[in-house]
Amino acid sequence: MHLQEFDRPPCALRYMTLALWPSPGLRHGAPFPSIVMSWRGYRAAAREVDRFCSLSGVPAGEDLPFLFPHAIGFRLQMALLTHPAFPVPIWRMLQIRNRLRQHRTILRDAVLNFEASFSGHRALEKGLEVDVHCAVTEAGELAWEGTNTFYARGRFG
Repeated sequence: MHLQEFDRPPCALRYMTLALWPSPGLRHGAPFPSIVMSWRGYRAAAREVDRFCSLSGVPAGEDLPFLFPHAIGFRLQMALLTHPAFPVPIWRMLQIRNRLRQHRTILRDAVLNFEASFSGHRALEKGLEVDVHCAVTEAGELAWEGTNTFYARGRFG
């Protein structure tokens, strides 16, 4: 298992650079890589939440908007999808589905921990689907989670 921990947002320049490296490919019968990305101690800046609300048209309130963890956690998912052990180049992937679930209200000043990992993959007749799960916890309690499904065309079965 590959485990990578962050104490600040994953650097977009770093993971976009990694997207240029060749991927190892997914050999028939080979196990899918087990990679976990963790980002601890995130606290949203008021300015960041206000900007998100302004850009998305979501009314600002005392709580974080439902889509906010999805937007913030996406950089952790990108770091996961550009990891050198991931078998498909990210530039071949298309995000096709999101399943998002908020378990409880998250206050604006909450200290959050994000964790992203692969939760499943399926070889299809014309491609591969990969599920990326992102969990957001506060004080050890699950507050929000989402699964993004990505698709790559090709022969993987």
